[in-house]
Amino acid sequence: MNTNVPDSIVAELKKDAETRVAESLDNISKACKVLLKNNEVLTYKSVGEYCRKEYGKPSVGTINNDASKIYKRVINEYKSIKEKENSTELIHTDKNDGLPLETIIYINNLEERLLTLENILKIEDKKFRNDAVISLEDTLDSIPDSRGHVSPAKSTHLTAVQQRVIEELAASSCELKIRGKGNRRIVTDTETGEIVVHPSELASLLALTSQ
Repeated sequence: MNTNVPDSIVAELKKDAETRVAESLDNISKACKVLLKNNEVLTYKSVGEYCRKEYGKPSVGTINNDASKIYKRVINEYKSIKEKENSTELIHTDKNDGLPLETIIYINNLEERLLTLENILKIEDKKFRNDAVISLEDTLDSIPDSRGHVSPAKSTHLTAVQQRVIEELAASSCELKIRGKGNRRIVTDTETGEIVVHPSELASLLALTSQ
């Protein structure tokens, strides 16, 4: 089983990564190879559970909550190896077979840039959809001013982000701690140091206290 492509992606991602993230990438890479060798299904859950059991991190929650999506991308790259082997059309036709390592890294860099741009668009789209929640019913019931105008009333319902973060915190069995200052605050697992709630998610949750 040829893992050169995902291995090269992991090596490239580790170059600019923090020590904690680089260690998690190594652990995910090792876990994927073991699971593939044992013919087990690769999922975010199976990889996360194996990593937490054998290496201590990252957990399933960390993989799912990773805002950069690099953990999921690495898992998907290893998963694609098995999918290609199971496809009669793609057997022995890996697009990067035989290419120099420098070329593979260049291709992966382009794919990573595209993935980053897609993530930025998704984040901005979520901000637009989740941060401006208006209650139509309350707005219609508002008393107009002297000009016959009413101001949009904020909804008392939780946004999708707020609801998800609350559910994840409620389901968490680990001891948590808020770290950082201002809009860079995060919630971490005190035992492993893993990020449980990212800055944008925490800001959305704290916004409830100002309503």
